[in-house]
Amino acid sequence: MSESYSIANPNNFTSESGYSGKIKGTDREIYDQSVKSFTAGFSRVFSSIIPDLKPKTKITKRGNLNASRLYRYKYDARIFSKRIDEHKDFDLTFVFLLDVSGSMSCRSKVPAGFLSRLDAAKAVMKSLIIASRKQLSDKVKVEVLTKSCPEQSINDFGNPVFLARQFSTDVKSLKDDVIDNIGYSCPIKTSEGRGMSSSTPEMLCGKGVIDFIKNNVVTKNVIVFNLTDGEAWCGANNNYEGWRGNWGNTENKTLLKKYFSQVPFVSVLIGYGNEIDDDILEMYPNPVMCSDYNFPKKLENVVKKVVKSLTE
Repeated sequence: MSESYSIANPNNFTSESGYSGKIKGTDREIYDQSVKSFTAGFSRVFSSIIPDLKPKTKITKRGNLNASRLYRYKYDARIFSKRIDEHKDFDLTFVFLLDVSGSMSCRSKVPAGFLSRLDAAKAVMKSLIIASRKQLSDKVKVEVLTKSCPEQSINDFGNPVFLARQFSTDVKSLKDDVIDNIGYSCPIKTSEGRGMSSSTPEMLCGKGVIDFIKNNVVTKNVIVFNLTDGEAWCGANNNYEGWRGNWGNTENKTLLKKYFSQVPFVSVLIGYGNEIDDDILEMYPNPVMCSDYNFPKKLENVVKKVVKSLTE
C-alpha cells in the first residue's frame, strides 16, 4: 500500500511542512544585525539615484504662439522660449527566485557571524525591500518566489516541481517579516504529518516564472535574481517538460535558454568564491560567483549597476 500525501498551502507552506525556517536564539541576533547592515548598503545604492529622478528643467524655443493672447504679453525675447519640466521614468521589479533545497542549510561565515545560506539570502532580500521602500517608495517592487522539488517520488506524481509566491510588495497583507520564516522544504506532508526536504530543480520551474511575470509584474523593467548554492539536480521522473530520470545541468541549460533568453536573468551562486567552475559556466552565462562572506556585497553591487543603468 502506497503512503498518502497532502499538499500544504503553497503560499504559506513553510509554517505547515515541518521544515520551518523560523530563526531563533543567537541566529536571530545575527540575522537582525545582518538585516540592519545590509539595509544600510542598499539604502546608499537607492539614495544615490534620487537626484537623477528629480524633474529637470529644459528650455525650448519650439512650439506654437497663441496669437489671440499675444497682445497681453509685454514683449521681450522670452516670449519665444518655453520651460519644460522633464520627469525621469523609473520603475523596476526585482523577482527573487530562491533555492530552498537542503544544502542551503549549510552554515557559513557572514559579516555579523554564522548563518545558514538560506538565512543569509533571506536577510539580503528583506534588506533590499526595507531600503527600497524607504528611499524610493513604490518605484521599486519586489517578488520573492521559492522553487522546490521533493527528494522522493510522490506515488504516481513522481517528483513534482513547486513554485510558490512567498512575498510581494503588491500584496499589502504580506509584511516583509514573512520572509523570516521561509524554510528548507516542499509543500508536501506525509500522512503522519512529516515534511519533505527539497532537491534543486532550478529551471524546471522556468515556465512558471515566465507566466508569473506576465500575469503579475506591471513595471516596464524587470530582472530575475536566481539565488542558489548548487548545481541543478532533482529526480524529475514525472515526465515534466518532457524529461525523465535525474535532472541535471545539461537539461537545466536547455530550459534556461528556452525561457530566459528575453528576460534579464542573473544567477547568484553562493559559496563558490571566485572559483571558476566549467560546469557552472556551461550552465549559466555570466554568473555572479560569491563566497558566503561577500555574497551580500556582490549582490548590492549588481543591484547598483541595474538601477544606475535605468537612470542614465
